[in-house]
Amino acid sequence: MDDKALNKEEKKEVAISFKNIVFGYDKSTIPFITNLSFEINNGDYVCIVGGNGSGKSTISKIISGLLRPWSGEIEIFDKVINKTNSKILHSNIGIIFQNPDNQFIGLTAEDDIAFGLENYRINPTQIWDIIYNSAQIVEIQNLLKLDASQLSGGQKQKVAIASVIALNPKIIIFDESTSMLDPLAKIELKQLMFLLCKKFKKTIISVTHDMEEIVDADKVLVIKDGKVEKYGKPANIFENRDFLKNNHLDIPFVLKLSQLISNKNNKVNLTLDRNKLLKEIDSLCKK
Repeated sequence: MDDKALNKEEKKEVAISFKNIVFGYDKSTIPFITNLSFEINNGDYVCIVGGNGSGKSTISKIISGLLRPWSGEIEIFDKVINKTNSKILHSNIGIIFQNPDNQFIGLTAEDDIAFGLENYRINPTQIWDIIYNSAQIVEIQNLLKLDASQLSGGQKQKVAIASVIALNPKIIIFDESTSMLDPLAKIELKQLMFLLCKKFKKTIISVTHDMEEIVDADKVLVIKDGKVEKYGKPANIFENRDFLKNNHLDIPFVLKLSQLISNKNNKVNLTLDRNKLLKEIDSLCKK
């Protein structure tokens, strides 16, 4: 990274900061997470990846306040979180879980979105507009009056996302939210996460096993045994095959394809950029 790019990176506002976080599920045992430190910039789309049991979902639950670290500091927009100001977490962070059924509370999609707004004592005269605007972002306006039993898994997931959007948090966490969806619903959800980040300026944190998702991420945080193995741009994460193997990470399709073609024609560069690869393939076909 050149000096100009580095300076630009340094000027970004930090949304989340972990400083020497220690956590375990049983205080009679060795902590699962030890001295974990990292920062996530405001407005970034960050994927947290790692093998099963690596600690990535635990980290998302610590960020959202569902789990409390044994020691260390968590800062949200430069404010240290403690017992007296935990409301900062609730006002700034929303989380979408793996199973949409676990988040569906209301009888209908509309009721479900309204639930959080009513708990936050939003003016009743404003609630409908907020519900409709949130539904519009995730394109479920036509589902608002439907009963939960009439919705697919992907539709329920969108209702859960609309419920979070309605509360307008600056940070939205997706905790393996694509894992129970069919291929089309996965694509739609990934597009929605990207939209929320780039158009609506949300900080998106996605805990995921889906290596196709990280192609569009700003940064990737690789976790192993509760520690940061690597943190950087997607291209830097995938430059070392041994590193990927040691961390149980697969290679995205675009990179696999570029590798296969490059093995046959070294004029094709290895890339994670699908548009760049298509242009190089098109150029080869015209020769």
